[in-house]
Amino acid sequence: DWTVRYVEGITEYGLCNPGTQEIIIRSGMNEQMTQQTFFHELAHAIMFTLGKTNHDEEFTDAFGALMHQYERTKN
Repeated sequence: DWTVRYVEGITEYGLCNPGTQEIIIRSGMNEQMTQQTFFHELAHAIMFTLGKTNHDEEFTDAFGALMHQYERTKN
């Protein structure tokens, strides 16, 4: 099980820690940026869960963006 925490004072938009199975999101960002960051980090979490440890950031951005688009437009 993965958990999500919102944290003040981090310099990154978000982090994904496979050791603790945590997605950490910088608090205080606007809703759009928070959602985009969450889905980017969720893509990392999915890949870690599948045993993939070498993540291509371009792929991760695209995968996260597609999940975000789906979430915004689903009926």
